[in-house]
Amino acid sequence: MNIRLTTLIATLGVVLGVVPVALTPADALNRERQILSGGFNQGPSATLLYTAPGWTTALDANYPNTGDGENAAQLRMPAGTLSRLRVRVRTQNAPTSGTLTVMVRINGANSTVTCSVSGTGNCNSPNAVAVPNNGRFAIQVNSTLADEGNWTLTYTLEFD
Repeated sequence: MNIRLTTLIATLGVVLGVVPVALTPADALNRERQILSGGFNQGPSATLLYTAPGWTTALDANYPNTGDGENAAQLRMPAGTLSRLRVRVRTQNAPTSGTLTVMVRINGANSTVTCSVSGTGNCNSPNAVAVPNNGRFAIQVNSTLADEGNWTLTYTLEFD
């Protein structure tokens, strides 16, 4: 920031009785609610998948080795709360049956932050789950959709 702009900001702060405070990135993470988001496209017949915010893909349960899909997708998190899961599903064809269920998993265990969509649509979960410091979390997607063709999933979560 140049000297004139810095001086102007400091002067306005004094005149208005406000002292500007620069937050470090760590302070911003500690003080603000964060929106986490992700999504991916998937071909037909996908059943159990794992993903994480920021990813544009999903892993099956056996990627890269048998049973490693969730471990590979997990993110380590500071202590906090995950809540307000919102999901949007769009399909190439109207499914003849089934649902698509999205669940937040903490340290490999199910949570109450989950919602299901029958075919194309939206869902919201009002539930929240605590994440312990250095906890691992992943998004589990379970699809029983039939004859849907390709489908797209997008989601958001709040973390604070």
